[in-house]
Amino acid sequence: MQQVNVQEGRRLKALYSYKILHTKDEKEYDELTKLASSICDSPVSLINLIDDSEQWSKSVYGISLEERSIPRSKTICQYAIQKIDLFEVTDLSADDRFKDASYVKNDPKFRYYLGAPLENSDGQIIGTLCILDYKPKKLSAEKKSQLRILANQVMAHLELRKHNAELKRLNQYHVQLMKMLSHDLRAPLNGIIGLSDLMIQSDSAISDEESKNLIEGISRSAKQLKQMISEIFNYALLDTMGFELDVHSADLGETLNKMKALYEPLARFKNIDLRFELDNNLGKVQIDVEKFEQIYGNLLSNAIKYTESGGSVRSMIKVVPDNGSHSLILNVKDTGIGISEELRMMLLQGKAGQKQGAKSDVDSTGIGITIIKRFVDMFNGKLEISSEAGKGSEFTITLPVQSAE
Repeated sequence: MQQVNVQEGRRLKALYSYKILHTKDEKEYDELTKLASSICDSPVSLINLIDDSEQWSKSVYGISLEERSIPRSKTICQYAIQKIDLFEVTDLSADDRFKDASYVKNDPKFRYYLGAPLENSDGQIIGTLCILDYKPKKLSAEKKSQLRILANQVMAHLELRKHNAELKRLNQYHVQLMKMLSHDLRAPLNGIIGLSDLMIQSDSAISDEESKNLIEGISRSAKQLKQMISEIFNYALLDTMGFELDVHSADLGETLNKMKALYEPLARFKNIDLRFELDNNLGKVQIDVEKFEQIYGNLLSNAIKYTESGGSVRSMIKVVPDNGSHSLILNVKDTGIGISEELRMMLLQGKAGQKQGAKSDVDSTGIGITIIKRFVDMFNGKLEISSEAGKGSEFTITLPVQSAE
């Protein structure tokens, strides 16, 4: 009994560390329950978290619940969290543990249950991603495998949520720790992106357009989260002098291809015409390519974010002679909402600002342009902004570089 109590104590400690109980709805989790329901051909799906006495549903799809909390003793998931594998009940009305439960005998008269454990990296199971149906059935091994993948993505979101909260408390004495966390946070995000892309490419995993759109939405959200995490880390590290230039030979053609892969899907989703231009004679240059890619990515992300459907974004890279050396010129131009003169001056001074315009319906950390300005200054480069509210914006970055040929 003592061992059981110790193990339950560890499990509860893990659950409470996420500070997720009784929080508001969040789109990332609602997309996953909807996708689980669609992929598993089941009308109801929930993300349930279980403490010592109750079960609370973080996300609910397919059914209206007056109360999201129910006593743990009355739940099916109390059994699911005791297993490291999936927990399936093909007919609840024929199972002595559940046949007299109110949700089986009375409305909604559930008959089928399948729960995938939400297990953290320490092996603690804090809840489940589960699906329910009103008829008895048995899911294939492939469907179960897909539910397990989605449960892993739920857990990855919880880890990211937890670590992002921790980041807010970091200060200048934690530079090395932040660099380590940055790597650790990107790892689960890369897993989400990879799994989403794998499911998109798998004909057997997606049977309809709605499911495909949901998975693509998860992939987009993961990529945006990854960029946001990078921005938060970079901003904090800049303030603590945690950055130095790491200049080496780089092929900017590869950088452009990477930008295409990251941002063309976002542009297509918003019905934005995204074009890339690259000087064919560009060759290789000596540059800190990681920081340049963050500058480039921030500009493209903002241009797409603040351009409405049907608009366009143009990107150009070229290298030109400059007083016996060379300058790398990056230009990003959009037909978006534009910015005011006051905000333009703030951005040129590297000050984090509010949303770019009143018409914008998207949130921003407000620090992306600050990072761009600070990185440009590190390169001893120049940032130019041309814009008019309601008529688009044009950003031009000029950086001194050496040819690597």
